[in-house]
Amino acid sequence: MEQQFLASYVLDSLWRARIAAIASGLVFLVYVLFVSNVVHPEHTSMIWVLIIIELLGSCLYIALSFQHLFQRYFDHLTVAYAFFFGLGCFSPMIFADSSAGYYYVYLTLAISTIFVLVGTRFIYSLAVVVNLIIIALVVAVSRGQVTEYIIVTANFIILTSTVFAAIGGYLIELGYRRTFVDKHALQIAIDDLELRKEELKELSNKDSLTGLYNRRFFNDVFPLRCETSKRHGRTLMFMLLDIDFFKNYNDLYGHPAGDATLTAVAHSIKDTLKRTSDNVSRIGGEEFAVIVEAMDRQGAEEMASRLVANVQALKIEHTSSMVSEYVTVSVGVSLVAAGKMTQCDHIYEITDKLLYQAKSEGRNRYCFAVSE
Repeated sequence: MEQQFLASYVLDSLWRARIAAIASGLVFLVYVLFVSNVVHPEHTSMIWVLIIIELLGSCLYIALSFQHLFQRYFDHLTVAYAFFFGLGCFSPMIFADSSAGYYYVYLTLAISTIFVLVGTRFIYSLAVVVNLIIIALVVAVSRGQVTEYIIVTANFIILTSTVFAAIGGYLIELGYRRTFVDKHALQIAIDDLELRKEELKELSNKDSLTGLYNRRFFNDVFPLRCETSKRHGRTLMFMLLDIDFFKNYNDLYGHPAGDATLTAVAHSIKDTLKRTSDNVSRIGGEEFAVIVEAMDRQGAEEMASRLVANVQALKIEHTSSMVSEYVTVSVGVSLVAAGKMTQCDHIYEITDKLLYQAKSEGRNRYCFAVSE
């Protein structure tokens, strides 16, 4: 999650980094003008060079922030800019006649800007500030620009500003972390809800006994498949299957056995269909519907024949059947060409008549009709 946070932090910090670059450039300009009265006149041109360099650095940093690689090296580039800004604020003191009253002003200004404005993470800001404080103290002491009393006073001011600025910088990063965690938790909750929604939708479309799609799903999908076949110029094969003498079976063997038989027949039908686009639904007690697209006449008749044969091959005993000693099915089959596609209700009605024709002709068979 830390890597995700860092990526998010960089994206969220881009706008702040650009604003910080502009603000720090202006802060530097105001600061240099503020301390210019302690700079010897012969170094005035150098001060303007420093101003130009600092502003060019800010512009370069802003330009780089629009590059894709900037996000990958955000911490490195931002730390480099923070250090560059700090040294820029300190540089006028090198040319000052006396910096006793200003060197800690520089540090306070640099510390506050780096922690709060620039946008580096807390640990990097702290490292930059510590290094700048050390450099400033070493240079100031080596040039004899500060007394012991001023060092103590200045260090107290620096320490106080560091603490407050560090707290500000830490709270900014902490706020980002909390916001990220909240967003992450919210996204997980949303994803979980979406998953549960899909699971509930799937369950609402499935028959709890056989695992096939139910009548509700069939009523939704059948018109769509008819329309899809017509639009793409494909044939549509529609079948209605009914288990022969199933009421007799339930009366003789009981409902638990009847449920087991329904499940076995459902699996047999589903296993006979090979393509993932083929659809089988349980639309009534012992009635099933099959939808298959892009099937020719020979393939349709072969599939219907296999469905009838595979169910009988299960060899589920059915002594109360009047056509076989095993459970069998009767099937009505319609093959509709795209050009003859009518309303799905009409196709269903034709196929239902074919189913009853198969029953009237002796059951354990299929009756086939084609509209070309």
